[in-house]
Amino acid sequence: MMQVVMNFVFKDVEYMIYEANESMPGTAALELLCSRTHGIGADRILVFSDVQTEPAFYVFTANGRETAAAADDFLVFAHYLRQQNISINSAKFAKILGDTILVQLSEMDKNISCFEARLTPYFCDKMKQLDKNSHILAS
Repeated sequence: MMQVVMNFVFKDVEYMIYEANESMPGTAALELLCSRTHGIGADRILVFSDVQTEPAFYVFTANGRETAAAADDFLVFAHYLRQQNISINSAKFAKILGDTILVQLSEMDKNISCFEARLTPYFCDKMKQLDKNSHILAS
């Protein structure tokens, strides 16, 4: 099955949105995705799962390390959800971004660019294999 990711450039930072449908990618897979030489390329990767029932949201740097989410991470993620017509809990985002979230999102449309990338089954298998090898080496 082909995996689709969305990349956004906002304030000179490239964000990748990755929906973890089956399993959470590991450090090696995230690093491959963020690689501008061997992957898609990104400065930050925003990983989410199960947005409708029990949402989980993680932010990683280009080297695959988890980091705390910044306000712009939430803003880009909210923009993505709105673009995909996925309903969001506005109260949660307002708590994080303030009550001007709708204004911020509408202004953001002028200052953000995006593209869609499709990860082939071969590339997804390569990501899983890298994580597996990385896990074996760590044990």
